[in-house]
Parts: sequence; structure tokens; C-alpha cells
Amino acid sequence: NIEVGAAYLSVLYYEYLKDIKNPDSRLYFTIAAYNAGASSAARAFVDNPSFQDAVDAINRLQPEQVLERLVRNSPREETRLYVEKVLKRRNFYTRLWCMHGCYRLACWRRRWARCRVAGWA
Repeated sequence: NIEVGAAYLSVLYYEYLKDIKNPDSRLYFTIAAYNAGASSAARAFVDNPSFQDAVDAINRLQPEQVLERLVRNSPREETRLYVEKVLKRRNFYTRLWCMHGCYRLACWRRRWARCRVAGWA
């Protein structure tokens, strides 16, 4: 299930949504499209389920505006909440990795972490 979901995200981001120029905007729309489908997510930007019309609208916006539209205007409440939840968890998991790509094993008692490059522990 994880492999299929990851493959679908990859197809959405790198193939189907490749016309969205800003990578952050594309990421936000990918998350919404993964949950609701691209046509449904498109309705946050245009009145009809036209994905191409939505792409044009998205490319005229800043990434923060794209995110705001998805969170406020997506037709399904589930999608609005899903986008917020995924981005919140993404920020949490991003903090688990150091800038060298090493997993930070943080123990709340010892504050222990390892980096294979910097050597901190």
C-alpha cells in the first residue's frame, strides 16, 4: 500500500501536474489531488472541474496563495483538513533528518541524535 501510494504521488507530481511551475505550489496541489482527485482539487481555483484552467490559475499565484485557496476553497472538507494535516506532519518529519540526510534519533531523556557526517551525538 505504501509503495502504491508513493508511486501515485510520484506520477501526480512529476507527470500529471508538471505544468504547475512552482514546486511548492505543485506539492500543495499534489497533496490535495492525491486525496480528492485533480478535478475536485481544481475547483478550489476555478468554478468548473477543468484541470487545465486550474493550472493556469495556479501559475498566476504565489505558493502561499495556492495553499490558502486549497485550505479555504476546496469543495470537500476532508481535503481541506487533509492538506493541513499532511503539511503539519511533513514539517514534523523533516525535523527528524539533519541537513546531511541522517535520521535524528531523538530521545526526550537524553536528547540523543547522530549524524554520520558532522559526527554529533
